[in-house]
Amino acid sequence: MMISTNSAALVADGPASVLAAGEVTWARVEDDFYVGNYAGVFLGYIEKQRGTSTFAVFNGEAVLIGERTTLRAAMTALSEHATSRIL
Repeated sequence: MMISTNSAALVADGPASVLAAGEVTWARVEDDFYVGNYAGVFLGYIEKQRGTSTFAVFNGEAVLIGERTTLRAAMTALSEHATSRIL
């Protein structure tokens, strides 16, 4: 499923899943599991916790760096965390 950010909401429209937010590219690997990439560097991943509305955010070494209540907030958190270390 393709995901775009043409507005504040994420819009799905296909079988593969990619979201580009600036230089960060997101791919939905499976339901409720997303990975982030910045200029070819693996940033980490986001996993929606079963039975909750919480998204757990992990860095590239699989260390939990936080939890967020929306996918967009989780993507922002991982993007900011990772790109501040890359740039």
